[in-house]
Amino acid sequence: MVATLHVSHANNPAVSLYRSIGFQDDGLLDDYYGHGQHAKKMMLDLVKWKNHYHIERHDGLASGYPV
Repeated sequence: MVATLHVSHANNPAVSLYRSIGFQDDGLLDDYYGHGQHAKKMMLDLVKWKNHYHIERHDGLASGYPV
């Protein structure tokens, strides 16, 4: 099972955030946001992510930390 997203290739803060939680580049979508405005396709393997993080629930919210 994987999670996928598209983000502007020029949005470095967002790309850095997604990479910090485990998303990896999975291609480029040319002109996704208009002429010359490309998007990165990113994916996260949820099985690997779940095994890497200990997930706790508090008041219906999930929080996690690397194990």
